[in-house]
Amino acid sequence: MDILNELLKDKNISDQFKKAYKPDKKIIKAKPPTNFDVCESMDYIWEILSDYRNNCIPEGISNHDEIWDEICTSMAWIEEECGMKHGKKV
Repeated sequence: MDILNELLKDKNISDQFKKAYKPDKKIIKAKPPTNFDVCESMDYIWEILSDYRNNCIPEGISNHDEIWDEICTSMAWIEEECGMKHGKKV
C-alpha cells in the first residue's frame, strides 16, 4: 500500500479524494454481515471496495491500477489467512 500512502500524503490528492469519494449507495447491494460470518463479511468488504474502485480509482489510469492491484493482493492475503479461496471457505 506504499503507493496509496504516498498519494494520501500529498495534500492536493488527499483533498481531491475527500471531494471525489461519494459512494453510490445504489451500487452496494450486499447486506451488512451478520453474526461472525466471515464469507458474508468478505462479500460486504468487496462490495465497498468495488464501489471505491468505480468512484475513486477508475480503471485505465496507471497509478489507479497499481493501487487496485495492491488492494486485491491484500485481500487475497486476508482470505488465505482466514482459510478462504475466492470468497469461500476451503
